[in-house]
Amino acid sequence: MLQYCRLATPPDEEVTALAPHDKKVALGTARGTVWILDELAGALSPGVRIEAHTGSIRDVAWDAAGMFLGSCGGNSISVHGRKHADDLDASSWEKIDESSCVGVSSITLEPLYGAPSKALFCGDSTGRVERRSKGLVSTTRQTVDDGDDVECTLLSWGDAFVAWRCATGVKLAHGDTATPAAFLACEGEGSTSLAWDASGDLWVARGETIRRISVQVDGWDDEGLPVTSASVTSTFHIDVLALQIVPHGPEHVAILSDEELLIVDHSGEVESADTLPVPCDHLVSTSAENWSREQWRTLGSKLEGTPPTLYLYGEAVVTCRVRDGDDLVDVCLEKGDTANALRVASSTMLGRHDVQNVASQHVEHLLTSSPEKAASVCHRFLPLTEWISTFDDHDQLLSLALLLPTKKKLAPDVYEDVLTRLSAKNGAALLTVIRTWGTHEPPLYDASNVADRIPTEHVEARAELFVLAKRPEKALDCLLDVQGTSIAPDAIQRLVADHGLFDEVARNASRFVRAARSAASLLFVSHVDVLPIDEMGEQLDGEDLAWYLQLCFEHKLLDAPELSRWHDMYVELHTDLSDFLRASSLYDKEKALQRCMQLQKWRDAAYLLGCLNREDDAISLLLKHNDLDGAARHAASSEEALVAFSERATVRPDLIAAALDAAADGCELDLPRVLASTQSGMEVPDLRKRYIGALQAKRLDAALLDAAAACASRDETLALERKLHVAQRGVLMEPPHEFDEDGNIIIERRDRYY
Repeated sequence: MLQYCRLATPPDEEVTALAPHDKKVALGTARGTVWILDELAGALSPGVRIEAHTGSIRDVAWDAAGMFLGSCGGNSISVHGRKHADDLDASSWEKIDESSCVGVSSITLEPLYGAPSKALFCGDSTGRVERRSKGLVSTTRQTVDDGDDVECTLLSWGDAFVAWRCATGVKLAHGDTATPAAFLACEGEGSTSLAWDASGDLWVARGETIRRISVQVDGWDDEGLPVTSASVTSTFHIDVLALQIVPHGPEHVAILSDEELLIVDHSGEVESADTLPVPCDHLVSTSAENWSREQWRTLGSKLEGTPPTLYLYGEAVVTCRVRDGDDLVDVCLEKGDTANALRVASSTMLGRHDVQNVASQHVEHLLTSSPEKAASVCHRFLPLTEWISTFDDHDQLLSLALLLPTKKKLAPDVYEDVLTRLSAKNGAALLTVIRTWGTHEPPLYDASNVADRIPTEHVEARAELFVLAKRPEKALDCLLDVQGTSIAPDAIQRLVADHGLFDEVARNASRFVRAARSAASLLFVSHVDVLPIDEMGEQLDGEDLAWYLQLCFEHKLLDAPELSRWHDMYVELHTDLSDFLRASSLYDKEKALQRCMQLQKWRDAAYLLGCLNREDDAISLLLKHNDLDGAARHAASSEEALVAFSERATVRPDLIAAALDAAADGCELDLPRVLASTQSGMEVPDLRKRYIGALQAKRLDAALLDAAAACASRDETLALERKLHVAQRGVLMEPPHEFDEDGNIIIERRDRYY
């Protein structure tokens, strides 16, 4: 597979060296900085920046695993290593080795650098080649070749041997011992290129001639140095001048020239384009079709700038160069980095891109992540009105609408278009925009026209528009058309109060109550002067009238004598009358009694009988319906009720028990009076327990206290007899809280005299 790409340029730095490894690329710059790019696409800000040298970097090189990166400047060599193979974080890199040198021009690391030794080869400007190895104790240096006054370049360490380009050809040396191994003379036009394949053979390209060299160790001499041999195993010619060669798989090599990129087999036959899928990005072609050899010839016009580099990328052969401005924009857009794409487009000469188009893509990208920011920057590239459709398509029209000018007005149809679009998607946004734009003279748009155009479901928005159109009665009518609306009650109250719509409310009281009961309660209570109770009550009936009278009662608006008829109406319409009957005195007692009897509200009926001086009937009614507690509590309401209750309690222990229980529950019942009429020897269930409850509940008189003491001695009959013979006096009694050893209650008493 063939592929063409360009790498990112480090910011403001000239690239002087490039070394790919697997899916990463190292760049050396004229400032002595090493940049490491992750993946071929690179980035505007490369993954790692290493300050390696004080001067320009001449060469960079990786070990086989990609864990170490060597670089050389004019006067120094440095090696940096990282902790993990896939870790491109700058903090994970550290300097492993550094040494000084003079005029070094090329470097290559041992494939297994760092295990166990750290060995490298370096060449200088005179062609001199040296092996350096750093052990645990010291560093050794061995001269491999004294040079021929021509700069040494293309140092490359294969499996066991190191090769480099010299003035007249290619030289090889044994990597571990630095022993010269072979020399291949290269003649003809063009420059020399070399590369090792997976089998350990060296491929050399010079001009039109391609050679494959096999080099091996045949044995070892007496001094322990290797005996090597080298031979040219194959030679073929191509019809172009080769710039670079890279073995590609077990049967092919890729050759780059000024005019084309060739894939040939080991015999020199050019492979058919039909068998080589060649995906090319739009830097070369917008077509995804396979390229013929003739089509590849156009590649040369694209490869401008720094010299190209050809290398393997998985199963692909890649030729790459440093990117230009258009390339950087493409990379940013592919990664979704539209901000940097726009920055590059704004500061670089572009051939294929347009700054405005890049800006549009940036705004559309912001709409998915930060709509407010998109709205704030889009006007720099196009007028705000040109963005309405774009923002609407991304459901972010609100962000743009809030920025539309209102002092320096736009055409009315612009505002109307925005409101109509919002009404189709976002009712809350519609209301927000209407309120934000507010009132202007002359108006920004025809509010009445917009109100008629938007869906009726936007109740509050339509009401706001009718108010802006100076049709407040239409706004109120709009609100009352929707029952159960969630519109805030105070909003309706403000609408009525601000625009004096009380006559509208009075004429439509029943409709108003049904549509907006919460708002009605605020209005009816706050504006009784303009919404009189008699007038409002006449317009309401049934449940609505019951609700209205309840509202007036709760806010003490029915106390005037002239409103007495509404008291009778209240009794007629409601079923829970307890509070009202006891708070009001303006209703008809006989009618109220009939209503309570009809509702079977026996305690309320007993209360009314008491008001009619029929206490005996009241007690009888409660006892008839077995409401003993109600009878005991009613007995505390008046002297007549107490007498009626006491007469019946003479022979009924259940009434005595009910009286004690009521007293224990806080009822202000005169227990001594009730007990005074009780026959001696009456057995009241749980009498002692009930006495205790009564004593704990309240401050009691001496008679009851003495009766409780007698009860504590377990002589209940005596307790009932003695309670009448103790002189009454003020006693502050604390509840019994202990029992003696016989099980009797211990009662503490403290006398208080009055």
